[in-house]
Amino acid sequence: MKLFVALALCLLVFGQSNLSAEEKIPRKLHGYWLFDGGNKGNWDEILVGENFVELLWDLYRVDSLRENSGKYELWLSNKDKGIISLHIEMKADSLANFKFDKLDNPITAKLNSRHPDIVYYDAPEMQKKIAGNWIAADNLSKEFSLRDKQMLLDGKQWEVLWFGEYLKKEYRALLRENGNHRLVYFKKRGPLLNIGGDGKDLNYSKKPKFPAILQVLGNWYEPTANQWTFGFFEDFAIYKGQFWDYEKFSFNGSTGQVVLTDHKKKLTLSLSKSAANTLAIKVGKAPTVKYELAGNRLPGFNKKDEAAFKNTHFQRVDTAYITGYLRNAPNQEPFGISYHNPLSDNEETVYGELDSLGRFVVKVPLFNTTQVFLDWRRTNKMDVLEPGERYFLYYDAKQFLMMGDNARLHTELSQYEAYKAFPWNQEEYDQLEKLNGLPFLTAQKAKLQKADAFSKAYFDQNPNLSAKFKYFVNNFNRYNMGRDLMQKRFRLDRQNGERFPKEYMAYVTDTVFKDPVAPFTLIRDFSTFIRDYIDYEKEGTPGGGTSVNHSEVLLKLISSNQIQASAAEKEAAILEWKADSLALVDSLGAAAFAKTISADQRSLTSKLKSKHQNEMNSAATDLLWERVLGKELEFYEKTVSDPDLLKPQISKLLYQYLERTRKPMDAQEFQKYTTKINSPALEASVVAYQKHLIKLPKMDFAYAASLKNTSHLKESKDADSIFKSLIAPYKGKVIYLDVWGTWCQPCREEMKFANAAKDALKGKDVVFMYLANNSPEESWKNIIKEMNLTSENTVHYRLPDLQQSLIERRLSVKGFPTFMLIDKEGNIVNTAAPRPSEKDKLVSSVSDLLK
Repeated sequence: MKLFVALALCLLVFGQSNLSAEEKIPRKLHGYWLFDGGNKGNWDEILVGENFVELLWDLYRVDSLRENSGKYELWLSNKDKGIISLHIEMKADSLANFKFDKLDNPITAKLNSRHPDIVYYDAPEMQKKIAGNWIAADNLSKEFSLRDKQMLLDGKQWEVLWFGEYLKKEYRALLRENGNHRLVYFKKRGPLLNIGGDGKDLNYSKKPKFPAILQVLGNWYEPTANQWTFGFFEDFAIYKGQFWDYEKFSFNGSTGQVVLTDHKKKLTLSLSKSAANTLAIKVGKAPTVKYELAGNRLPGFNKKDEAAFKNTHFQRVDTAYITGYLRNAPNQEPFGISYHNPLSDNEETVYGELDSLGRFVVKVPLFNTTQVFLDWRRTNKMDVLEPGERYFLYYDAKQFLMMGDNARLHTELSQYEAYKAFPWNQEEYDQLEKLNGLPFLTAQKAKLQKADAFSKAYFDQNPNLSAKFKYFVNNFNRYNMGRDLMQKRFRLDRQNGERFPKEYMAYVTDTVFKDPVAPFTLIRDFSTFIRDYIDYEKEGTPGGGTSVNHSEVLLKLISSNQIQASAAEKEAAILEWKADSLALVDSLGAAAFAKTISADQRSLTSKLKSKHQNEMNSAATDLLWERVLGKELEFYEKTVSDPDLLKPQISKLLYQYLERTRKPMDAQEFQKYTTKINSPALEASVVAYQKHLIKLPKMDFAYAASLKNTSHLKESKDADSIFKSLIAPYKGKVIYLDVWGTWCQPCREEMKFANAAKDALKGKDVVFMYLANNSPEESWKNIIKEMNLTSENTVHYRLPDLQQSLIERRLSVKGFPTFMLIDKEGNIVNTAAPRPSEKDKLVSSVSDLLK
């Protein structure tokens, strides 16, 4: 009796407890209930329909509903998420509190008919967004298509109630089929279509023109030779290192016929599939060969290969061609191959554009066999390329396969994780950083022993690894350690002449420097090691410093008629130069000689120096770099005996001289140095750069008005007034200030990123201002031309030395380059602004100041 009364009271208070097929959620609750979800893209809506409620992007069916005076109690279910309850309390006609038992806090939401962040499309536009027929990657029998307002999904035809694009990130659709509803999410990921919702997340690919391809989809290798030979994919085949289009592809039972074309010739293939992973292929009239479906990696090779690496001895440049296919690439960013250029001593990257299917070709110019990184962000793979080779690369995040020249080596390298021989451990790294001298050497020896043990274990597990692979791995380990040993020189107190212990350097010389890897470009870390090793040894050589005095420069300019001087002025310049030269070897004799120079003669040279300050500074810089080049070359010739190592080092020194000065070298001096290179390929590259610098002054600036005249500031001695004069024309604009110098390599490296940053801020009130420190005019102009650093919103200042020094002290410049941001009112708001290479940070910082 009590139970009956309680049940009756429940019905009286809450109304009917079950939702019949005819009854639905009241229409006044239908729509998007929006609330503040925080950041854009977070869950910020509760979608309510005729018999469903959305929670955290999933739809729940309403099993039961009770209502009393604007309060609703619902029982909801989702086959993957289970059963939940929901209480809705109306606060006004379009305002309500939602309390889900799975959420800690109630949500106050406002009713909208549509979501403001969704752009809704009609049926014709909807079909353009997701056109074609698609099949699920994990189940080829599952099809998806969109026609009019009907969607084929999971074997059912669904009515599309609405379809839209959310925040330009994904498409969304609400579907209905026999009273059931489904919320579906679509994302384009390269050639794939990802479809999510209802606890499912599947990738779909376009249904191929020839569905029979699905019978043999994938990569097939010949197990005897262990060679990847065929790849069959939806739009093309891969064979003999190239792409082939399908003219015909049919399958009947276990046999098939294929006609391939590269638009020059045709191939006929007869296929016979005896098992899921076994395929017999007959190409034309050739014998039938059995192939197996490739897994994530090919098996080990069953024969030894003792061939050595190709060594051109740097006599010619040749190109390596890498054709590739990135299957299901999530974007069409170019495929990049990075390598160390022995001439510029810089890391360089060459790119191949991806087509819509993920195919590319990359051309890599090489002086010799070289270690490379294969689009490191995508693949985390290193490789070795030989000049002139051609190979094909396949990558899909699981499989990494190669065919063509050196396919065996490329395969072996792709399967070996070289850096695992040097496992990263933060605690061990911190301990190593604290060590110096012999304790550090001992730790590095132990590190090498562990790496070699790791490699040897791998060699033992794979007894038929090629000689090339083993040679590379052993030297990779050796120079990884050698690099770290010599990088430690930057922790020495070099100002006070601190040096490594003799035992330390004896080990480095005997174990790492002697018997260098051949060619040295085979190991990327060798270039870092040899640069640090030579520089360290050079620093320890007596008389290794280089200097230039102004009396010498003045006399040189007078003698070459670059400065016109009277006989008296020339005589005074000769006397001053003799006094300065004598001071280098005999200070007492120099002091006595200096007394013979009259006050009038000193006045003559002083006036000449003042009058020709710019020419003096430029000539002094040129002479200094010439002497640096001469001393470095002399040291390399004494230290390096291997001609294959010395030739590139001489070329590098000459190339770096040209790069530092950005001016052509005197023709006779240039010829003197190039005759020492003894490599046609390296010499041709250096000569080409010299010719480029000869032509550069004759080229016009893209926007000459960017170079500003500073003659009106040469008498100013007040840093504040100079600064105000520089920024005054740009009041109301944000100024991005770059303090740099033509002599500064890091400055020049950052300038390579400047135009990308400017493009990102195009049309905005921002000015890019450059202040050049101690930069000869010709070099300054050449770099600006070479880097294309002129535009309507770019200004360049080359102040006199005194005024530049005043400005740098005023701005507290402590290094080069220095980047600062100045707001629209002329206030310095950031003295360590993001660099041009940090484009996104820079754009964000400037945009904040423009608000």
